Amino acid sequence: MRRVNASHPFFAAPALVLVISVFMLFVRFANLDTDNEAVIYGVMLVLQLLVFAVPTGGFCYLRGKKYVPTLDIYAPRKHSMRVIILGALLIMLASGVLKFGLFHFAYDYSAYLLYGSSITLNTGSFGGTVLMVLSLAVLPAITEEFIFRGIVLSEYRAGGSVFSLVFSSLLFAFVHFDLPQFPIYFLLGMLLGWVAYITRSVWASAAVHLAYNLYVIFFEKYIWLFSSNPDSDILFWLILTAAMFVCAFFFLGAAERVMRYCAENGDSAPKPLKKKKLKAQIVEAIMEKPFLAEVALFVIVGLIVM
Repeated sequence: MRRVNASHPFFAAPALVLVISVFMLFVRFANLDTDNEAVIYGVMLVLQLLVFAVPTGGFCYLRGKKYVPTLDIYAPRKHSMRVIILGALLIMLASGVLKFGLFHFAYDYSAYLLYGSSITLNTGSFGGTVLMVLSLAVLPAITEEFIFRGIVLSEYRAGGSVFSLVFSSLLFAFVHFDLPQFPIYFLLGMLLGWVAYITRSVWASAAVHLAYNLYVIFFEKYIWLFSSNPDSDILFWLILTAAMFVCAFFFLGAAERVMRYCAENGDSAPKPLKKKKLKAQIVEAIMEKPFLAEVALFVIVGLIVM
């Protein structure tokens, strides 16, 4: 068995997420017993900055000055815009089909679920709405994409593209502490990771993530209202599912064009690992203590709050 090496990517990535998850418990159980929405959103904004910025800043500092430029923190190129737009639409459609069509989750259109905490969406002022968007949509999109599609995806890159997508998506789902919706968060992580991988831009996946967060805050309730109508629910889900597959078809076509463009310009994808080596990498990544601890924390917290 390999000796523990804190700098090893398979150890370092889940260790960072584990620290964030522990800090996240303070956000989850923070007492926000007030009717002032500005205070609620302001506190959530500050808490998220502390929870994400402190561990991530320390991680990047330990990795050295040359680390951040390797994380694909670039603005997306013009030829990637179709991937971003179709990716955002695909995530919205897939989320609706899974949440209300396949799993039939309970839904409260007056609240927003953030890391397992239920945050009110009732705002009485323009300033409150701006704070709500910043704390529930903008900041989570930027911080989560920098960490999971930037740092974590890069740390797992040694195992290949699919390997890194799967493990970064698992850790992304774990940090949300929601056992019932684990498949949805995992799928969202995979789609966001795919957007970042195709476009070579974390800002591209952040844009898709932001669009999805805004959809959940302002428009998801209409999908739920249509789906809960017993007179038209079957036809509605047939149309929504068909739209999802059509969107997926065009998304894959746009992705293929971007990847072909990258290959023609000398930016081709790395060769996949041999099957035997890939299996060894999977076992090694799973057996790392921080990863196992993150799984245990996710299961324990998830069972407690169910």
